[in-house]
Amino acid sequence: MTSILIEQGFSRQLDQYSIIGTIDEGCSNDVVIAKHKLNGMKVAIKAIPAKKYRRLQKENMVDEGGAMELCNFSEYVVRLVEKFSMDGMVYIVSKYAYGGDLLNYCIS
Repeated sequence: MTSILIEQGFSRQLDQYSIIGTIDEGCSNDVVIAKHKLNGMKVAIKAIPAKKYRRLQKENMVDEGGAMELCNFSEYVVRLVEKFSMDGMVYIVSKYAYGGDLLNYCIS
């Protein structure tokens, strides 16, 4: 993956995205909206400190990115684009869901 990024002119996975702004604060950290520099797709990126991510996994016994990967076939789940670790952070990149917080739609 890294060699492909270097060939495309990116030094790191996060360099593939242009951050547009903060969407909201999620359960564990801020969620930003970004645009992929090559294909223009809008995504939501959640950055979680790796130590906190591991602690949340233990407490909740759920890997958010892993759960999204398992449910990626469902039309009712926001698609996981990629998940990667870098510089002590875990980044979960998903397709951007227009219209606000999905939780509001789930409980209404």
